[in-house]
Amino acid sequence: MKKSKLFIICLTVLWLSVNTVSLFGQNRSQIDETLSKYLDIQNKRIGFSGTVLVTDDDGIISHQTIGLASRELEVPFSIDSRFKIASITKSFTGLLITLAEKEGKLQLGNNLETYFPKLEDETWKQITIKQLLSHTSGMPHWSGFTEYWTIKSWLPLTQEQVLEEIFNMELLFEPGTSASYSSPAYYLLAVILEKLYAASYKNILEEKILIPLQLKHTNAFDGLSVIPNMSSGYHLISDDSLIAAPSRNMATMKGGGHLYATATDLNSWCRSFLSNDIWNDSILHAIFNPVTNFKMQHKKGAFYGRGWYISEKNASGSVAYHIGGGTFGFSSKAVIYPSRKISIVILSNVSFLPMDDVLWKDIEKIVFERSFELPKEYPEVLHLTSHELKKFSGIYKSKKGLNLEIIFHQDKLFTKLGRNPPFEIYPQSQNTFFSKKIEIEFTFTTNDGGGVTGLATNGMGRVDHFEKQ
Repeated sequence: MKKSKLFIICLTVLWLSVNTVSLFGQNRSQIDETLSKYLDIQNKRIGFSGTVLVTDDDGIISHQTIGLASRELEVPFSIDSRFKIASITKSFTGLLITLAEKEGKLQLGNNLETYFPKLEDETWKQITIKQLLSHTSGMPHWSGFTEYWTIKSWLPLTQEQVLEEIFNMELLFEPGTSASYSSPAYYLLAVILEKLYAASYKNILEEKILIPLQLKHTNAFDGLSVIPNMSSGYHLISDDSLIAAPSRNMATMKGGGHLYATATDLNSWCRSFLSNDIWNDSILHAIFNPVTNFKMQHKKGAFYGRGWYISEKNASGSVAYHIGGGTFGFSSKAVIYPSRKISIVILSNVSFLPMDDVLWKDIEKIVFERSFELPKEYPEVLHLTSHELKKFSGIYKSKKGLNLEIIFHQDKLFTKLGRNPPFEIYPQSQNTFFSKKIEIEFTFTTNDGGGVTGLATNGMGRVDHFEKQ
């Protein structure tokens, strides 16, 4: 009798095991299919162009590409397509600092005066490596860099010039008393690493990370070298059209935003942290535990480790380690779910896409099979003549006092509410228009003579009526 019960138990376990594997295989197929449909829609809706790679310990769950690596040459993406990964660079710098610490080359309590003895400001002297690493130094982001976006982001500044600009910035708060994201802080970490190893950041990165992990398609982007399979970058502007990405020199981005990678390399980077075969438990603990108790408000209160955000349970039902990047021409996201052994890599050659609030949030729901509805596909755009479009232009006012302006410009219609920037609306019928920016439908009313008298907007859970002035 006991042997019979044991046999039944074993048979049941085997049946469950086989059917669980089979079911999971079906789920993988469903995830792949849904993700393909989703990216096709988002390519049409928000211009997503790039690649998404989802893996677990058993291999690839889904690997999707959509769009073109070069629109000028009509070149599609390949498995070797490179993308600038911008601030994902910080995760590499965070590990390099940790390795230097484990080698006894530095301590997190070391201050800037140790590495920059010519510093004169007493507050700057006392900023620590820990504060640079955790964005608690008080250093601002690029807003604190004089004329950065208008002039200096274009220039091939020397390291001495960049350091002079950084040390002339006004701190946002007393170091260690709050948290505020800062790429210049990671530039200082890169310079400190170069001083410690008497080598360039690029060479340190190759020796400590790229060669051991065999990341053959990842490295520093200097803006001068010819990089095989480098994707061209594009920028989505307010009228929903793409332009070639504006130029940005890499001089100020060392350590915080100057790397490029392929999706497969970035996936290998993520998966290197999902066991202690490469990085030991001590390193993993250092990287993925909050450096301070401060939360990063711009990331919905996530804690910050060493180059990675740490978010509590979300659609995945588990903790997520994540980091994203954005620069002219490129948007990126890398996510690790340690308890589920799953990683997600999203790379695009379009800036600046809603990576966190839309793409990552939706893809996460697809991967973990949470309740999710595919976004609606846009209606087919109806061609209207310039004369037919122009009659809708004018000022419209609601009973609540809202002013809505419909603007005719270069044979297109744009809408502008108050001080908000204008965006294009597209005809789907003679009197009804839709927007690609937000979920709002515009329906115009006319009199017997065909003159436009008003319009109704329907979207975001409300309907508003406007009269033409």
